[in-house]
Amino acid sequence: MGVVPSHKYPHMFLDPDDDDTASGPLDLREEITQQVEAHAQRVAAMEAVCAEKVRTLESTVQTQSQEVSDLRKAYSDMYSFLTQMRSSGSGSDLMPHMPPPPPPPPPAPS
Repeated sequence: MGVVPSHKYPHMFLDPDDDDTASGPLDLREEITQQVEAHAQRVAAMEAVCAEKVRTLESTVQTQSQEVSDLRKAYSDMYSFLTQMRSSGSGSDLMPHMPPPPPPPPPAPS
């Protein structure tokens, strides 16, 4: 590390038992303690904000997952209906050139 010059960093060389110099290191310790506490408060506030954002995102994902599930069900019902109409022939005169329905969507991942 090397030698630390005492004239550049006098607070590092103060004798805590000396009444004339005791306030220097103590003030530095208090300042460090205050900065550590302020940092801890900022970290706690950021953690709270992040936790709220995570809850919001989880709620959004849950809502969208339900909507996708509902759309898959509607698609499946429509596919079944069109297949049933095509096989019964009841819709052939209404939709003579209707292409076959697309295959059902893949199941939702779990």
